[in-house]
Amino acid sequence: MSWWLPLAVVTSICSAIVCADPQPPVWPEQFHAVLFQNRTGNKLALVDLWYDWPGGRNFNIIHTQLGPTIYDLELNSGKQYVWFDNREGCKTIEQPVGILSPDWLSNATYLGVDTLDTFDVDAWTKTPWPTKDRMFIHYYTDTQSGLPVFWQFFDKAKFHVLKFEANKTLPENEWQEPAQCHAKTLTASLHPASEDWLNPLLIADQHSLSFS
Repeated sequence: MSWWLPLAVVTSICSAIVCADPQPPVWPEQFHAVLFQNRTGNKLALVDLWYDWPGGRNFNIIHTQLGPTIYDLELNSGKQYVWFDNREGCKTIEQPVGILSPDWLSNATYLGVDTLDTFDVDAWTKTPWPTKDRMFIHYYTDTQSGLPVFWQFFDKAKFHVLKFEANKTLPENEWQEPAQCHAKTLTASLHPASEDWLNPLLIADQHSLSFS
C-alpha cells in the first residue's frame, strides 16, 4: 500500500496542524551531477560536477557553448588547478578553505515550497557565507525525492540539475591534473575571462581569484 499524498493534500494538512520545516539537505559523500549553467551575460555551459569528499577533491568539467572545455580541479589541500582542453597552460590557485563538506547547507534558512523547472521544490537560502552583506546561494530540492533541482549564486549564476547520481565517482586516473600544472617555468597562462566560468560553490570567494 502506498502512503504517498499529493502536495496539495499535504499542504492542507499542514495548515491544520503545525508541521516542522524539513532539515537542510546533506550531500552524499560522492556524487556525479550534470548541470546546465547560465551565467551573467548569457554564458551557457554543460557542466559535469564530480564530488568526492573522502578523497578531498571536487572536479568541474565545464563544456562551454561553442568554446573550449575548462577543467577546474579543487582539492582540500588548498590547491586549485584550471586548464583548457585546446590550449597550453595551467593556472594554479591557492584557496585555503578547500571544498565544501557534505553538510555545508546546515543552518540554511528554509523558505517554503515553490515550483521550479516543473518540480515542486523545497527552497533554501544560505547566508552570510562567504560574504556577510548578501545572500550566498538559493538552493532547491525536489519535495518527493530530495534531489537537487536548481541553485543560484550571489553573482546570479544559475545551475539547473539535469542528472544527479549518488555514490558515483571518476576512475582514479581521470582525477589527475596535467603535468604542466607543476612545471617550474610556465610560459602560457589562462585568459582572464576563464574566471567567469569557475563555480563559486566550491571556492571561498570567486572574487579573490587572480588570473594573469
